[in-house]
Amino acid sequence: MPRLLNAREAAAYLGVTPYLLNTIPVMPIHLGSGARPAKRWDRCSLDRWLDDMAGLTPDSAADTATDLESEMAEWSVRNGH
Repeated sequence: MPRLLNAREAAAYLGVTPYLLNTIPVMPIHLGSGARPAKRWDRCSLDRWLDDMAGLTPDSAADTATDLESEMAEWSVRNGH
């Protein structure tokens, strides 16, 4: 899947209608010049917005990684590794 999505692709990626796509706070990138530059939504920006909406922040991801590292260290100690 390309990183830059047109409105139809971005809406499908999010599982929403193109109308609803225009109400989210992720703004499209305008490519080209002239009266009607192409609008494209950055898939990574859409993912970050969804992660934020779901409460999945970079801090929570780091906390999860730290928790896993701690659990692995404890397992290693318990199992003599």
